[in-house]
Amino acid sequence: MANIIEIKGLTKKFAGKSKKIAPKLALDDINLCVPKGGIFGIIGLNGAGKTTTIKCILSLIPEYDGEILIDGKSATDFKARKELAYMPERFSPNANISAYEYIETYAKLYDTAFEREKIHELAKDLELNLDFLKLKIRECSKGTVQKIGLLGCLFVKASVIILDEPTSGLDIIARHNLKKALVKFSQTKTIIFSSHILADVEELAQNIVVIMEGKLRFVGSVQDFIKKHEKQSVEKAFIEEFEGNEQ
Repeated sequence: MANIIEIKGLTKKFAGKSKKIAPKLALDDINLCVPKGGIFGIIGLNGAGKTTTIKCILSLIPEYDGEILIDGKSATDFKARKELAYMPERFSPNANISAYEYIETYAKLYDTAFEREKIHELAKDLELNLDFLKLKIRECSKGTVQKIGLLGCLFVKASVIILDEPTSGLDIIARHNLKKALVKFSQTKTIIFSSHILADVEELAQNIVVIMEGKLRFVGSVQDFIKKHEKQSVEKAFIEEFEGNEQ
């Protein structure tokens, strides 16, 4: 299977607040490949390096050691990065514009024509009421805003969608609808998402990477991770991986 993203020797240090404080090693020689198509999960505790990895892929953190390739091209290449659409954990677009205005602005970044009919089709797939598209962002619930962000990612001409904790803070129904949409669209796009909700990862992802304290602990299929620890779930396997890392 072809890989859409390849990460080779990714290492990132953050400088201390003063010269007396040694730089913090946030990522330590990360090597992994993300297959084209399907859903790929990134799991780890808070501060493990999940978001740092994502930001390096997106070049939101431009300085690091190692190499990142997007469909065979350097992630530093602007054209290569146009293959990536991103929704951060704290997705907070301009509260004074409508969903239509947000999507139209976002589409311009990807040279994507604004087509209301296509937007309406995607909104229905996300079970997003079309009336909400006319509202100001500030008038929408968190779950609705998350759907608007995902709608924008799906609408543009990007082949990879990267989501940082997409189900965080959502109620049960909103999580269910969002996950159902991710499964559907993973048939035509590659979806990468980070999460500390391991049940979601087990339910959605075919392949995962486990990062602990900036180090890669596992990369492969969900089934292989569970088998590695002879457990019945990703959550139990992760706990054993963590406890083994602490020893």
